[in-house]
Amino acid sequence: MKIKKFNDLKVGDTVVVYEPYSKRFTPQEEKVTKIGRQYIFTDDRFTRKYNKETGYGEYGYCIYPGTLEEYNEHLEVQKLAYDVSKLIEQNYGNLNRIKLEQIISIINDEEI
Repeated sequence: MKIKKFNDLKVGDTVVVYEPYSKRFTPQEEKVTKIGRQYIFTDDRFTRKYNKETGYGEYGYCIYPGTLEEYNEHLEVQKLAYDVSKLIEQNYGNLNRIKLEQIISIINDEEI
């Protein structure tokens, strides 16, 4: 699955507004209403602006370029990647060169 970039967004596209460090705010979909040189604007109850390069906005809000379903999938993939890195870290003593090269090949999408 290819992740959309902020530069690919157009007026009318769906983005997810979320607070990265808050468990109390429920992520929600909003529509892009305007794209300027520096900012992307959305409009739900309030007009909000977000940095066009990073997606960071005012008051701690951020946007994810995609739907709520894509955002939730992104969160699951992030958690899995974290779990895999922890598993490798905990078991590095049991991994030999061949196993590590196989992991690298999988990550680089190469044929084994």
